[in-house]
Amino acid sequence: MDKHVMIDIETFGLETYSLVAALGAVKFTKEEGIIDTFYQKLKLQEQMDKGMFADEITLRWWFEQDKQAQQEIFKNSKSVEGVLSDFDRFMVFDNVKTIWACGTNID
Repeated sequence: MDKHVMIDIETFGLETYSLVAALGAVKFTKEEGIIDTFYQKLKLQEQMDKGMFADEITLRWWFEQDKQAQQEIFKNSKSVEGVLSDFDRFMVFDNVKTIWACGTNID
């Protein structure tokens, strides 16, 4: 059975150095459908300290969302290293044939 992974990255903008809010992925097969999921939020301050930023349009959009949505995007975030380490484990322990994403440009 060929395993596939669909990846989605939520960002605070469309530029190369935009802050990454979350990394999500779904592991699936044609036969079984979804067999595993991955979703973790990244600490924004750590990224800002390294020169990444949020664009004004995206920030304005977030401020227009309800308070619960605003709080959720910042709750339980992890270090970039921690998220990438967990994602590596999500990917490595399975024989993934194909990785799907929207493209190589920022989300």
